[in-house]
Amino acid sequence: MDLPSLLALLEEALAARGIMALILDSFGAPPEDSSNAPAPFAQVRRAEFRLALEPSLDELWGRLAGTRRTQIRRAQREGLVLRKGHTRAEVDQLGRLIAGSAQRWSQSHGQNFVTPPPEKLDRMARHLVEPGLATVYLAECAGGPLSGNLVGHFNGQAYNLLAGSSPEGFKVGAASWLYWEIIKDLKEQRVREFNLGGVAPDGDAPNHPARGLYDFKRDFGGRLVSCPSLTYVMRPGRYRWYQCLKERKPPWSWTVFHNLFRKQSGAAQ
Repeated sequence: MDLPSLLALLEEALAARGIMALILDSFGAPPEDSSNAPAPFAQVRRAEFRLALEPSLDELWGRLAGTRRTQIRRAQREGLVLRKGHTRAEVDQLGRLIAGSAQRWSQSHGQNFVTPPPEKLDRMARHLVEPGLATVYLAECAGGPLSGNLVGHFNGQAYNLLAGSSPEGFKVGAASWLYWEIIKDLKEQRVREFNLGGVAPDGDAPNHPARGLYDFKRDFGGRLVSCPSLTYVMRPGRYRWYQCLKERKPPWSWTVFHNLFRKQSGAAQ
């Protein structure tokens, strides 16, 4: 089957479910330029930091930015403990950390930060975590989680899918410590590359709102790779309305509205 025929079948099936847009994320994909985007997809700029794990731990430690090493040592002095999980309970703990991080981002940046809805966490738990295709990593102190990551792994590659931290974890450098523990654990599993996840392509601009996340991921010594996502908008009017509402600050809870809107109109991703 050729690509146009496949897209036609896909569009018909999605339209029957009320889907307004199809987004193909480029997570882990080879770098591409705009000339390779097949019609009717539009290209969305995106970048990732990818860390090769073949070097020794000493070499990887030496590539860390000084700020990361300082925070890792601080967290070690605080007595943080690593816990790995493969159940829905750990996914829910991570979900609460993400929700807290999103709330603090919205308050400090004045922008909405959409968190994964419960149904997405449920699908990730059932299809990735419980079958062993992803691991929940939690940095704990005194029995409570301070930072967490969901990392998928397959065919010698690992992908950072979700992450969140508590205010207490931020104070003691729990996120930096946890990323380093994940790197060590992945090396033990003979994983070749750790994809730290997406960043804004221009996130290194001085006043960019996502500069902090860009710097954090860069500090682990990985290489920046441009790998755009593809978006096919099937219902332009609805999608523009959806985007407009998402970028503004409605007086009601955005999470409640977002989940309701997804159920009524849908955005396939």
